[in-house]
Amino acid sequence: MPDALGRAVSFISDPRLPLYYPLNRLRWSSLRSRMDRLDLGQRPELDLIFSIDVEYDYGSGGKGEARYASPFLKLARGFFDKHGIKATLFVQGDLIQRLAGDIRALGIDHEIGLHGYAHEQWGSSWFVKGPVPSVQERKALITKSLSEFVASGFARPSSFRAPNMVADHNSLEMLKEAGFIADSSYPSYSGGGNAATLSHGLVEVPVSFDPKPVFGHSLRARYVVFNTHNIVKGELDIAAAAARVAKAQILAGQKPHIVFLCHPWEFFAPEMGPDDPSFGYSSPKNLSLLEDALEGLKKSFRIRPMTLSGFARSGFISASRK
Repeated sequence: MPDALGRAVSFISDPRLPLYYPLNRLRWSSLRSRMDRLDLGQRPELDLIFSIDVEYDYGSGGKGEARYASPFLKLARGFFDKHGIKATLFVQGDLIQRLAGDIRALGIDHEIGLHGYAHEQWGSSWFVKGPVPSVQERKALITKSLSEFVASGFARPSSFRAPNMVADHNSLEMLKEAGFIADSSYPSYSGGGNAATLSHGLVEVPVSFDPKPVFGHSLRARYVVFNTHNIVKGELDIAAAAARVAKAQILAGQKPHIVFLCHPWEFFAPEMGPDDPSFGYSSPKNLSLLEDALEGLKKSFRIRPMTLSGFARSGFISASRK
């Protein structure tokens, strides 16, 4: 499908559009009714998958530089140790050799996954600019990325997240063929489900989002994703939203789990940042805000740190629904 047509189809089928307001409202009403009858009990166990997309500064909105990746990794070790975090770092293939020393210094408890080769597109979406590489080009990028991992002394990655959380069917198929077992490319900002699923032979573990939609004046739905931006902007009450996620997952027969997403550049002042003002929330203060959010989560849940592939291998189906 040509890129322009793919973007058009993506726009029309975006489930957040006002066109789908009745469906979004009905879905939430039904889910809320079922969740209201469910009691989580006192501080239930919650698997926490803390993921970082180690990428170019500002992702697709930047200029292809990665000035903040190494400083963040140096800063992260104390943060991980303090909070007992087993992080999953999705690293661009073209950055793994440059950052190998910083990554090893974090310790052995963390997972190193793949975040594309150079933040290229792995599927079409109406809001993402730039062409999608051909199937053969993407296969070559996977092969090149795996070679970079091996040359850096790391094991071949078993988990993947596409830049901008956009991956088409061809991308998922080629990841399976390359030996990946888990993927976290589901576009959580679109809503849907928080449960892990099997897709193209991969365990798809979405970044978590509050299942309670927020409707604007246009009746367009918005789903608040568990990420740094929404914590900094005060849009994510992490404990309350996590309780809704946990209930929805239990109803789907799965263990409660949260996948949180952040980026290295979010924790540094954007004095040399991109032209897009939407990245202006980046600040050294954000690490303290994230710590406060994690401490709040611990008051409501017993946290069990997990890596993404560890979760995929753990048998995440609830005992009561196996």
